Amino acid sequence: MPRVGPPSESPVWCVAAYAGGYHNPMTETERIRDLLYYTYRGPCWHGPALAQNLEGVTVEQALTRPIGDGHSIWELVQHATAWVNVAIRTLDGEAYTVLPAEQDWADLAAQDEAAWDSAKAILESSMDALCDAVVELPDAKLDELVPGQDFSYFWMLNGVVHHNTYHSGQVGILRKAFVEAQTA
Repeated sequence: MPRVGPPSESPVWCVAAYAGGYHNPMTETERIRDLLYYTYRGPCWHGPALAQNLEGVTVEQALTRPIGDGHSIWELVQHATAWVNVAIRTLDGEAYTVLPAEQDWADLAAQDEAAWDSAKAILESSMDALCDAVVELPDAKLDELVPGQDFSYFWMLNGVVHHNTYHSGQVGILRKAFVEAQTA
């Protein structure tokens, strides 16, 4: 699958447009696509994006649970991927479903370098597919309720933005905790 290229404008331009600095010719779906893109790949105004926080994470780090019974980085990657794929399937017309626990926090089948690289690649290709799907939506679709749900497509897609940002922060904390545990 071809990699999604960066949006044509910088995130600074998007923020300036939101602040009323000048006319913004972007559609709402283009803005959401930018938010998805930048909160996954970066740069973000708040710090590292999810993909940036995953750079250089080893298999050992990805599997470690340095904070009690908390999730590992690898589990967070699979979890984020699962919810990105829910959004993709919903945009493709499938019924929105809340993931059962075994899909939401799936067990790791293999725990080696190839499987870790695959998990990261699946997240990346899922994000690419979601970004591609979002820009194909007419803006009016964003205001429609997801069938059978009490939230709109806009709400769901912004949920993916927030979800990825939240888990990016968790990955950053887990990386730091791993390093601190190794040097203690």
